[in-house]
Amino acid sequence: TVDNAITQAREGAFDAKRDSKTRLRYLPLVALADYSDVGENLKSLLAPDQEADLQNAALDILAKFESPEIGDFLVQSWPGFSPGIRSRAIEILLSRTPWALSTLGAVEAGKISRGELGPIRVKTLLSHSESKVSERANQILGGAAEEARAAVIARYAASLDDKGDPAAGREVFARACAACHQLDGMGNAIGPRLMGIGNIGREAILQNVLDPNRDVKAEYLNYSLVTNSGETHSGMIQAESTNSVTLRRLDGTASEILRVDIASLSGLGISFMPVGLEHQIDVTAMTDLLAYLVALD
Repeated sequence: TVDNAITQAREGAFDAKRDSKTRLRYLPLVALADYSDVGENLKSLLAPDQEADLQNAALDILAKFESPEIGDFLVQSWPGFSPGIRSRAIEILLSRTPWALSTLGAVEAGKISRGELGPIRVKTLLSHSESKVSERANQILGGAAEEARAAVIARYAASLDDKGDPAAGREVFARACAACHQLDGMGNAIGPRLMGIGNIGREAILQNVLDPNRDVKAEYLNYSLVTNSGETHSGMIQAESTNSVTLRRLDGTASEILRVDIASLSGLGISFMPVGLEHQIDVTAMTDLLAYLVALD
């Protein structure tokens, strides 16, 4: 019977003694159960010490239920989600109105950054078909922090003129950017690749430099990881596999930590790239930097 099949699936999917392939085979049938019967078990599979395949499968099943508390749970668990899990989780969070409202509340509270939503999702929320979502989005997604960054960018408008000395801009890059970016034979390949960045235009480059948290991708967020032995690691998640997570530090070194050794994994909601480069790069230097970046092939 269906009930027997569901019972067998629950036993197989949530038995930690079984191998992951076996558990993954049972998990799809769990979606036929009542959420009240399997919700807590599915939540447990999203812990950072669980294999990535099990985490993703649990997310896909949670997305099939309608309980409002799922949105609250995903928001509360957000700091411990790796970039890969966040990418799937944010799509789920925005798929139902109550969950979208939970997400907006998390953005307002600083638990999820606007940058993690990305410009497309922000626009989707601002023009949401449900008025209670669009109204809430308009209240939250234009806060003081964004306005402050916009004011900084406005002060640098003169740097967008088609001027500047590319040679001087190369020196600015070496001084202010090369610690995290590799370009033109300089620097460390920690942040995004910059070859061809000139194609996005001076204005977009300026915004990325002065407001790095606005549209940051999940893979370039800062994370804090604590092991079961109490050791703390921080940095950008360079790689993640079924069984491990690798963190890259600002100094270019990296640590691979097994998932079974992870006590907690917490995304800090900010870009690996620091805010405040206007204190290191004045308008003249920014003009030169932009001239250098757009001149590169």
